[in-house]
Amino acid sequence: MNKDDNIYIFLITLSVLFLYLTIETSFSIQITHVYGESYFFIKSKLNGMVLDIAGENASAGAGVNMYPQKPTNNDNQLWSFTSDGFIKSKLNGMVLDIAGENASAGAGVNMYPQKPTNNDNQLWERVPAP
Repeated sequence: MNKDDNIYIFLITLSVLFLYLTIETSFSIQITHVYGESYFFIKSKLNGMVLDIAGENASAGAGVNMYPQKPTNNDNQLWSFTSDGFIKSKLNGMVLDIAGENASAGAGVNMYPQKPTNNDNQLWERVPAP
């Protein structure tokens, strides 16, 4: 396996529109298991920081930003990719959510309980980087 086998870009599907996560960069992710309760960091190639639930806030609507990777007490930086396309936080079991179902470029991403229907703003797919 070469190092490029683990580089992916996460896109979210809203109808036929694809949105990049609010950070305009690809993320390199080391994943040993694609689905399930295996947790991983989502790390920016731009600055080496990881996706982080701001202030370890476990409430619905908590913001997501970039922060240096923490060696311990890092549940707010650990994620799992579910088989049905959600990216779930280890901190609170909530999923990445495009705030307000905003389909515009630059829309904010936050944490929200997983919705059983009308959830395109919470569904993500893993796409190999070019």
